[in-house]
Amino acid sequence: MRLLGVVLFILLASMLVLTMFAGCSKECEECQRCPDCPDTNATNIDPPYIQNILGPGELTVGDNGDFSYEVLTDTSIVRSSWIFFANSDEYSDYFFPGAGASEGNWTPDSEPPNMFANADTGETLSYTYSRRGVFTATLEIEDADGYVERSGTFVQVEPAVPDTDENHIIIAPGLTDTVYGDEFAMLDCALWASDGCLASAYADSFDVFKNFAFIDSLSGIDDRYVSSSVKSGKIIQVAGAASNPGTLFVNFDVIGAMHLWDAEPTDFVKYSVFVTTRLTDGGLPETQYVYSKTLDGSEGDQSYYLDSNYEISIPVNFEGSEEYKLWVGTKIEILSSEGAGAAICFDGENGMTRLNYVILALDKP
Repeated sequence: MRLLGVVLFILLASMLVLTMFAGCSKECEECQRCPDCPDTNATNIDPPYIQNILGPGELTVGDNGDFSYEVLTDTSIVRSSWIFFANSDEYSDYFFPGAGASEGNWTPDSEPPNMFANADTGETLSYTYSRRGVFTATLEIEDADGYVERSGTFVQVEPAVPDTDENHIIIAPGLTDTVYGDEFAMLDCALWASDGCLASAYADSFDVFKNFAFIDSLSGIDDRYVSSSVKSGKIIQVAGAASNPGTLFVNFDVIGAMHLWDAEPTDFVKYSVFVTTRLTDGGLPETQYVYSKTLDGSEGDQSYYLDSNYEISIPVNFEGSEEYKLWVGTKIEILSSEGAGAAICFDGENGMTRLNYVILALDKP
């Protein structure tokens, strides 16, 4: 009898547990322990999730890139918007001050733009890349419930014929030589951006560099980061002794704009111009920053316009009679916290960095 009582107690306890935790059932609507019935959502996906962006990682200038995507969703996608070449042109009225503006702070007349507002482009699309550089191909989708999701990939665009520099500059101690921007013959573009950010790093020519980046509240969660560079190169042949010190003068024009809004004190946008020298057959590069401008979030919403010419001198030293690659370029960096916004615009019709010339003067022995 004692054993039978134990068995009955276990059975009753098990039924009570099942009643408490079995989940929602229409038959237990009068049961006080029955949990509330959830809304029907068979896949429990909310919002939609972009699983994959399908597209070319590398292209040749002039080639078409075909893009599509794979998505996990519990309802229909009502909008698919692509941006393959992020730039400031369409919204230049916000990104840049009016004509005749001087360098300094200003307040835009409107709110930061929705870059995808006019980009309902369809699920699959082809785009022809006419510029060399690195670009984000970014997709924004919206489902029937009104949820928005964004993701992207990178596209590297290179010329059909690799760069070569056959007209080397030969320099010796006690001599001075000038290399004009259009005499540079090598180009290198690099870009990294958090998923969902918009960015482009490209060049119109060997002496005109373009950088653009845009981050808003839909660009991703947590801290978002963008870093890009565009640089132009020239080969320098040094005919000298063991150590050949000298001075490098870099002359360049800067026209562009920088923005921060809804930022945390640790957020920033930064624009820089740099010079790098490196032996052509290896060795560590030596980089010196000749100009930089930074905005940080400690001073609230900010917009700053740059429009100046600079000539900066830096010390250099070439070891031995060696061949060097001389690079001059631009770099942009953005760190933007979740929900904040930032933009850097040295691109399009209104902005650029132009390399005018480099003067290389080696000291007399």
